[in-house]
Amino acid sequence: MAGIVNMPSYRMYWADTTRLELIEDVMRNYFHINDNSTMKALDDPQYDKLFKLKPFVDSIKSSFQEIEVEEYNSVDELITSFKGRSSLKQYVKNKPHKKGIKIFARTGSSGIVYDFEVYMGKGTVKNVSPPGISGDIVLRLVDGLLKGQNYKLFMDNWFTSFSLMCALKEIGILALGTVRMSRLPGCSLKTDEGLKRLGRGADNFRTEAGTNVTALKWYDNKPVYLIIFWSETARALLRAKNITARKRSRSASDSHTLELVNKKKVRNSAKVMDDVRCDCVWHWPAHTEKKQRCRLVLKPIQG
Repeated sequence: MAGIVNMPSYRMYWADTTRLELIEDVMRNYFHINDNSTMKALDDPQYDKLFKLKPFVDSIKSSFQEIEVEEYNSVDELITSFKGRSSLKQYVKNKPHKKGIKIFARTGSSGIVYDFEVYMGKGTVKNVSPPGISGDIVLRLVDGLLKGQNYKLFMDNWFTSFSLMCALKEIGILALGTVRMSRLPGCSLKTDEGLKRLGRGADNFRTEAGTNVTALKWYDNKPVYLIIFWSETARALLRAKNITARKRSRSASDSHTLELVNKKKVRNSAKVMDDVRCDCVWHWPAHTEKKQRCRLVLKPIQG
């Protein structure tokens, strides 16, 4: 029917002022992805905000999980742009699309999404475990990875915690992520002033003997906190200390280069062709093999 009655926008088929009754009745009364009679009440602890779309979302996730997984994976949040009305809509000012549906996704180094979870507020995680809500989301997203197969996982400081690293170690997944210092209780590292005196590239670390998880504080332009369960990466970061500090002023060896940069460009004077009139009277262009442009005639008049 939509092919017979064309409208500029699909929403116009069921909008109040332009609706087409045949299509509107089907969309509102007969098109259902899930059985509404089995939906839980709003005050029920098991109420699911995605209930009406659950089969469709599960079908997409199962299709994503059929893709061959890469060795390097990362977990992060993304915003799917959405301007309609929904209790799921979020506002995140640091994202390219600031308003929309927040989704937690596990992607590969090529950018392919392998699994995702839609953020639903408090109902995102029903039973919170020791790693917390953010840690439970990560554990749910890596559930499709084969255990003990040398997969590497990267995260930012919203997800990373010591308890999450321990949980990932138990299932055989190597992990690395930035971490908030508040999530490392009892871990004492050098102060910012102490590392700043040592210069850019200085570091300080502590390794928990029982779990072999390393907490690293690395000083760049400001301190960066990392927590690692990946011994090869930890050793590589600790070896990378010989980083040249960037200076605000130029050194004496760069004086010659500086002179070349500041030297004014010398523009060649306009080349006048032999058959061009030089008496300040407009002339017709002369066609030659090489392109030459007469901008200013300064040649004296030949008398």
